[in-house]
Amino acid sequence: MADYTIIADVSEKLIELLQHEFVPEFISGKDGIALCSPADKSDVTLGLFLFDIRESEEIRRSSAVINGMNKMQYPPIFLNLYYMVTAYTAGDVRFRMSSEERILGRVIQYFHDYPLISIDDIDPADINGVDLRIEMLRLDMEQKSKIWNFPNIPYKTSVFYKVSPVSIDSARKKEIIRVRQAQINIGESNIK
Repeated sequence: MADYTIIADVSEKLIELLQHEFVPEFISGKDGIALCSPADKSDVTLGLFLFDIRESEEIRRSSAVINGMNKMQYPPIFLNLYYMVTAYTAGDVRFRMSSEERILGRVIQYFHDYPLISIDDIDPADINGVDLRIEMLRLDMEQKSKIWNFPNIPYKTSVFYKVSPVSIDSARKKEIIRVRQAQINIGESNIK
């Protein structure tokens, strides 16, 4: 069952997958790939920025979950996580854009080839969970500019993804009493 830490767990899993794929071929060390805002990227070469979290419109669970013999748990909430992936390279300005485009191209290729994250890899205890889907977003330039709202930082070409469905279980539980005995009385009716 997914706890409130699942958002951070998903972000860390994405970083882990990218580190496994990019280090050392494209990026020299694991520290070069991190969660960061473009306004605070430090020495990052590939930054993953969680820019929005929304309740899923596709999945809603309205019924409670029976949890053991005497407990009922309120339904989980399902979320969509929205990420921006941006490449930052140093060096000669003549080659910087080309290098960043290669990195972004490899990100696109990787998430296209491997669009699922097994929930078992994030939370092995989540026996009822659904694998997470990584989906590229189709945003126009105006939408991208609104997301990239960092004063004095020029826009860099980025790719945008949605990861869903991410579930967070409710912490509310209710004690229930199960029916253990039933008494049925059948009487004779006065039929004339």
